[in-house]
Amino acid sequence: MPNVKPGDLAIVVGAYYCTENIGRIVEVVRQATPGVDVVPSNAGLSWMVKSSRPLGRVAAGYTKRLAPGFEAPCADVNLRPVSGIPETDEVKDTLHA
Repeated sequence: MPNVKPGDLAIVVGAYYCTENIGRIVEVVRQATPGVDVVPSNAGLSWMVKSSRPLGRVAAGYTKRLAPGFEAPCADVNLRPVSGIPETDEVKDTLHA
């Protein structure tokens, strides 16, 4: 079962190459496409994620770093969802003593 799904906010908890992305909060956009998106062959399920700050990225073959971008691939194993109160839950602002 995947850790995240499209639309989720997640924290990057690991990285194969761009360790500067660890700790970043990202939005999961879509499943990454092998052969189109630069995804490590050993990464398994991967997602394209976006951030309000540039993310570290590498070129195909992992031989050189690319200029940081606002969207990058990230393996599912390196993402953890950031959860909060579901939008459907009612939040009450009263405090009972």
